[in-house]
Amino acid sequence: MLSVRNLSVLRGHIQALNSVSFDVEVGEVVVILGANGVGKSTLLGSIAGLYPPTGGEIRFDLDDLVGQPPERIVGMGISMVPEDRQLFPALSVRDNLMLGAFHRYRREKAVLPDDLAGVLSLFPALSEKLNQPAHTLSGGLQQMVAIGRALMAKPRLLLMDEPSIGLAPLVVREIMQTVRKLKMQGHTIVLVEQNARAALRVGDRVLIMEPGRVSFSGTPEEVAASGSLHTAYLGRSAKR
Repeated sequence: MLSVRNLSVLRGHIQALNSVSFDVEVGEVVVILGANGVGKSTLLGSIAGLYPPTGGEIRFDLDDLVGQPPERIVGMGISMVPEDRQLFPALSVRDNLMLGAFHRYRREKAVLPDDLAGVLSLFPALSEKLNQPAHTLSGGLQQMVAIGRALMAKPRLLLMDEPSIGLAPLVVREIMQTVRKLKMQGHTIVLVEQNARAALRVGDRVLIMEPGRVSFSGTPEEVAASGSLHTAYLGRSAKR
């Protein structure tokens, strides 16, 4: 579905990505782990069209994403949940959710109420908050709105950047349960996450990044079985 080959990206004068390559298959949840500043968010932003590459290619099915504007990429079937949510604070929860379907409004207006109902079935807590301004919600509810907005775009590939950041453990558990539900529904997801233990429970495959590059690609089981990786990302060596 997604093929990234030798992707390089500059952020200012910093080489944020250097010849990064990986694939994502239909129905996979690919987890990307790594310390702060290694390029994880830049990688997702590059796929979404926010950061122009200086080299390499990004292909989504047969389409070349390099040089495409973000709104075009959304229309092609890729939607992103940004790290800082980027909700419109003064707009209602309903309006924030519906903005995810902006590019579909003219041709698919009739089905949008059903799509909204589907999001609310995933996040029942939002049902009674639809008319509230987004800024009045808790962090956990705001994250649900951000995910719901991305789903309203009807993506074939969902990019999620640190969806659990800053949330209480109980809410983190709920967000990861949501990722699991989306996986069961057949969604393809690339998940950047600092909470490695929670992410590895829902992932099919793991990429570990060091500054600007992918240093490991494998399964969650391979991470758990590796003493050094287990220590680095799960806290204690599996081999004692």
